[in-house]
Amino acid sequence: MTDNKYAIVTIITASHYPYAAVLYDSLCLNIDFPFDFYVLVVDGDIKHKVHSSIKIIEPVDLGKGSHIQGLHSRYYTADKLDEYRWSLKAPAVRFLLESYEAVLYCDSDLCFFSDASFLFQNLEEEDFLLTPHWFTQCLLNQPDYANNMHHGLYNAGFFGAAQGSEPILDWWAEQCLLECRRSAKEGFFLDQGYLNLIPIRFDGVRVLKHRGLNVAGWNRAENVRSKKNEEVLINDEYPVVFIHFNPHTVACTRNGNDPFLFRYLSIYASGLRAFGIDLMVREKVSLLQRVIGNLRKILKC
Repeated sequence: MTDNKYAIVTIITASHYPYAAVLYDSLCLNIDFPFDFYVLVVDGDIKHKVHSSIKIIEPVDLGKGSHIQGLHSRYYTADKLDEYRWSLKAPAVRFLLESYEAVLYCDSDLCFFSDASFLFQNLEEEDFLLTPHWFTQCLLNQPDYANNMHHGLYNAGFFGAAQGSEPILDWWAEQCLLECRRSAKEGFFLDQGYLNLIPIRFDGVRVLKHRGLNVAGWNRAENVRSKKNEEVLINDEYPVVFIHFNPHTVACTRNGNDPFLFRYLSIYASGLRAFGIDLMVREKVSLLQRVIGNLRKILKC
């Protein structure tokens, strides 16, 4: 049992444990009250654990509810581990809500840089939190504008849920059991596209308009970076709370298209180096693996 009211969870394959550890370190610096941090590992044991306070769990620990057995049967294969991870977000958060008043889900490639305590405070008033992608809204800027339709309005790399959100999480898990795949023509984008419907189907949902949340390479046109008194602000107003360092964000920053994020990327890369991860090499390998995976899926069609 725990005395803490709040929990944060990420879901990884075992190889990404260093990312989860860096995420945890950044959260500890930027949330000013106690929380428990969980890492759901979908494919084996962690060989070199750090931080005794990080709680490691496995899919079997989630029990049998919220379509867990069906998701395991459908997606737990060598070529679908990504789909498996993504489909388990709702069940993992629902499981933790049995013990906590509120839970944040964070992808392991997020990193926090300023106070994020207000996220839990929002969950004292609302059941569910979403953050927009902030893809460009300019119709003339194709294909960026099409990302709103192809990838969804909201980013599934972060969401928050409080007790009372169980119907939302159950519905989301059910959709992922039906389909968790990419097909822009058919309107599917993994677990993420379903988020479009949540503010329509359910009450108690807040779309967070703070532009310093989920800062990423894909939203630099809508969320303009600037510097004031040595602080980076988004749209001259919002401090950077957390950055989504997926390969696209890393590449945009490294190649100079997002120069105001370079200082943050340096901090993030330094944290990973402490765990023996060279971010540049890792991201190139990750990109190559994604290309190969996509080619294999195309060849199977």
